[in-house]
Amino acid sequence: MPAPGTLTKEAQVVVLGAAFDSTLQGVTVNGTPAPMGAGGTFSATVALSDGDNPIVAVATDALGRTGQAQVTVTRDSVVPVVEVQAPDGLVKGTTATVVATATDNLALREVRLRVNGVPAGPI
Repeated sequence: MPAPGTLTKEAQVVVLGAAFDSTLQGVTVNGTPAPMGAGGTFSATVALSDGDNPIVAVATDALGRTGQAQVTVTRDSVVPVVEVQAPDGLVKGTTATVVATATDNLALREVRLRVNGVPAGPI
């Protein structure tokens, strides 16, 4: 399984895992049978949509008993948008107001504003 809390821009993720049971019949990942390998290993490719994607692997034994593991993978394929509003020109020695906004389809971890390479703030 991918690590819990995985964040990716990719359109799909490969799920790798192993199920251990002496009468293991198979594993599904999000309801689709996963190809089985030696020793109960399995793999599956899962398509991701933007936002949170729960991934559930379910192992089933010969008696129909199941065990499962779940993780959530977040896809963020949309780049943040930054807009800056500032006057067209300034007179030396005067001040001006500059407004910067940043948005994202999910959430922004941080916003850094720099003027000529120097941190500006507060933000």
